[in-house]
Amino acid sequence: MTILHIPIFNGIAPRIAPRKLSQSQSQIARNCDLFSQELEPVRDEIEVNTPTKIGTKQSIYLLGSTWLSWLTDVDVARSPLYLENELRIHYTGDLNPKSTDDTLAVTGGTDYPEDFYRLGMPQPDVAPTVGHTGGAGNDVERSYVYTFVSAWGEEGPPSPAGTHVGKADATQWDITTIDATPPNQWTHAADISTITFSGTTVTVTLQAGSNHFLETTEYIVISGTTTGTGSLYTDIIGTWQVTRVSELVFTFDLAALPSGTYTGGAVIDREAPLQTTGWTKRLYRTIGGNFRFVDDGITGTTYTDTTADEDLGELLPGGLDSTKWWKAPNGNMQGLITFPGGIMAGFFGNTVAFSEPNVPSAWPEEYRYTFNYQVVGIGVVGNTVVVTTNGFPSLVIGDHPDSMVSSELELFQACVSKRGIASLVNGVLYPSPDGAVYVPAGGMPSIITNQYFKKKDWQLYNPESFIAGVYDDRYYAFYSGGGDDGNESGSLVFDPKEAGATFTTLSTIATGLHSDIETDSLYLIRNDDIVQWDAGGSFITYTWLSKLFTTARPLAFTAAKVKLTIGEGFTDAEVTAAILAAITALEANLANTALSATFGVDNNFVGGSFAGGSVAEYSVSGGPYVSATAEIITTAITALMDIYAYYDNGSGSCARHLVHTENLADSCVFTIGNQDKGFVSDQWEIKFDCNNVVIHEASLGTSRRELARI
Repeated sequence: MTILHIPIFNGIAPRIAPRKLSQSQSQIARNCDLFSQELEPVRDEIEVNTPTKIGTKQSIYLLGSTWLSWLTDVDVARSPLYLENELRIHYTGDLNPKSTDDTLAVTGGTDYPEDFYRLGMPQPDVAPTVGHTGGAGNDVERSYVYTFVSAWGEEGPPSPAGTHVGKADATQWDITTIDATPPNQWTHAADISTITFSGTTVTVTLQAGSNHFLETTEYIVISGTTTGTGSLYTDIIGTWQVTRVSELVFTFDLAALPSGTYTGGAVIDREAPLQTTGWTKRLYRTIGGNFRFVDDGITGTTYTDTTADEDLGELLPGGLDSTKWWKAPNGNMQGLITFPGGIMAGFFGNTVAFSEPNVPSAWPEEYRYTFNYQVVGIGVVGNTVVVTTNGFPSLVIGDHPDSMVSSELELFQACVSKRGIASLVNGVLYPSPDGAVYVPAGGMPSIITNQYFKKKDWQLYNPESFIAGVYDDRYYAFYSGGGDDGNESGSLVFDPKEAGATFTTLSTIATGLHSDIETDSLYLIRNDDIVQWDAGGSFITYTWLSKLFTTARPLAFTAAKVKLTIGEGFTDAEVTAAILAAITALEANLANTALSATFGVDNNFVGGSFAGGSVAEYSVSGGPYVSATAEIITTAITALMDIYAYYDNGSGSCARHLVHTENLADSCVFTIGNQDKGFVSDQWEIKFDCNNVVIHEASLGTSRRELARI
C-alpha cells in the first residue's frame, strides 16, 4: 500500500528540483497564506482613496485622515515633535528635504501635500555691527552673533560674528545691521543683477542688498517671461541645484552648452520656501570664551543689550565649532528615517547624516559618517542604522550622533533597490543580486534566501525593481519586469523568522506602498488608486501546486482525501465593514472629483440612499456603488482540486496529464476518475485553486479504504 500525504503546506523553493522538494514544499504558492502551515486564502484589497494628482504615483503616506502622494520615490518620517494637534512630518526624495503638517498639506487644492516648507534654517549672511554707549572703565571686547528662529521654534546656525571693544561699565551695547527675514523670491527688476555663463555653468549675481541666503545643494526654480538673445534666456527656465559662491553670487549647471545673453524677466523662487511668517532672531554674546544667550523674539534689525553677565543664558548650539552648528540638511538627502532618542537619519552620496536629537531641522556636519561605497539606502533596528551600499553593507551604532561607531560588514552584497529595503522588528532586509540579505540586530548578515533560491531563480523576480514594505512582520516585495520574458509583475512574501515555510507569491502589483504602523495596515498604489491590502470582504483565488511526488514503482492512485473548511472565512460584521469602507472611499472620491453631482442625489450615500434604495437593504441596482461593492457581496466560492500524473498515453513519450478535477465540498473522500484507463505512473502532483477555502491536509491512495485510516 502507498499513500501520498500532505499534512502541512509550505512555500516555494525554486532552487530545489520539483522531485527533491520536501513533503510539504510547493512548486507554486500564489495568493495563499501558509503561516499556519495550512493552506489559507488571503483577503482581497479594498479601494480607500483616489488621489487627484496626475501622473504615476510612486509614494503615499497617510497623515491623520489625509492621503499624501508623490510622483517620485519619497521617504516620510514622523517628526520627533509630532503632536496630536499638529501632525508634522518631514520627507526627502522630492528635491529639497521638506516639512509639512495636517494643515499645510491640505491648503490650496487637492493634490496633497499642497503646501510645505524647506526642512532646516539658513545662516544669516551679515555680521551684526556692534557699538556701545557710556562707560569710563576698562576696555572689554565683545562679540555678538544671532540666529534665525522660525514660528515652529526651529533655530539655525549663527551669523558671522560682529566684534567691538567697548567699556566694561557701558550703559548699553548697540547692535545694528541684523539681517531681515530671508526672502523666498527674487525678481529681475528688484534683485537680479546679471545672469551669465561659462561653458555649461551659469552664474547669477544679485544686486547689492539682495542677500540670497541660498546654500550649496539647495534647489531653486527659475521662471518668468525672460528676454535675451540665443538660447541662454530660455535654457535657464527650470529647476536647478545651486552652489553658493558668495553672499551675492551662486551658480548652477545646465545639461548642454547655451548661447547668447540674458537681459531680463527672470523670477527665482526657492523650490521649497522657508516658513518665514512669524520669524524672529535670537542673540548671543561672548563671555568666558563662549557665546551665551542674550535674548530672543527679536523682530527688527537693531537691538539694545543691557543684560548683565550673570543673567546670560544657555550656550549657542554648537558653540565656536562650525561643524556642530545647526545647519539645514543637504539638498540631495534621501532615505529619511527616525531613530531612537528623537534622532533622524538620511543619506546623500556616500554619506549618512544625523540630526540633532529632538531638533529635526538641525543637521550638524559633525554628525556625518562616510563610507567607501555609494549609499543606496538605510534601515534601522534598535540603536543601529544599517547602511546598504553598492558594495559592502555597514552599520552605524550608538545612542547619540556625536558618538556613533561605524563598521563595514564582511558580506560583499550590494543593495540593488533602495525601495526594496525594509526595517523589521529584529533586523533589516534588502535585495542583492544573489538574494535577500538579512541584517539582524547585533548579528551577522546573511543571504537568507540562499537555500531556497539560486541566483538565476532570484533574478526572475527582478530584484532591481523591488518596492518593499512590512505587514504582520512579513516582507512584501512588489516587482515588475520579472519572468523569463521580462513581462511578469507581482510580489514575493516571506517572514525571515520562518522563511522556508512561508515563501509565497502574489499576483497583486503596486507602484508604491505605505506600511502604516498606527493601524497595522499595508496600503498599495494600484493604477491611480490607493487600496488597503488584506481588508476586503472577499478572498483572492489562490493556486498551490505540490512537489513532484515519486513512488517506488508505477501505480494508479484511485482515491483522494481532503480535509478542509469551506465558506467560513468572514463574519457578517466583517463583510459589512468592508462594504462601508468601500462606500466611504467612494464618497470621498466623488466629493473630490465632483462626480456626486453627475450621478445625482439618488446615488448619494451621504444623502441617505444607496443606488436608489435603502442603505440597510444593500440595493445595488445601479449607480457608482455597484463597482465598489458588487464583488464584495457576490463573490462565489471556488474549491477545485486537480490531480496530475506523468505517463505515456500511447504517444510514445511520458508527459504530464490531468487525471482528475474535483469540485470540493466539505471534507471528503472521493474516487479519482481516470481519463486514461489502465495507466500507471510513478510521478504525481496535486494542485488546489480555491478562494474561501482552508485546506488542512490532503492525501492520495490506491483505495478509499486505505485513506480511511488517515
